[in-house]
Amino acid sequence: MNGKEVSFSNSDDIYAIYCTAETMNLKEDPVKTNAGIHYKTDVTGFVPGNREDVLEAVNVMQSKPYQIIIQDGNGNYLLAGTQSYPLRLTAILQVGTKVSDPAGYQVHFTGQTILRARFINNPF
Repeated sequence: MNGKEVSFSNSDDIYAIYCTAETMNLKEDPVKTNAGIHYKTDVTGFVPGNREDVLEAVNVMQSKPYQIIIQDGNGNYLLAGTQSYPLRLTAILQVGTKVSDPAGYQVHFTGQTILRARFINNPF
């Protein structure tokens, strides 16, 4: 990262995830300690689809560290997490008994960071 520019050295571990409209959220709770302030960072969303390919992707992704790029409701891009303080994925399966009930995974990318999410230029 250089200023607001983000570049990728390779695309081996880049995942594009579709989340249902208006389910993406970024929350940063500041925590004051003797060492200073850190942030409990949580990026959440709902990934639709209770399918085997989604399950396989979730299983692969749960073992890796992440920096997350999200676009907010105003069109701004933010980068949450850093290489030194990455976020980790937890995915919770949700299924209902009715056809109209949503089925898919509630995803949480969480971690403790020393920086708030940074505004970045469109990386795509």
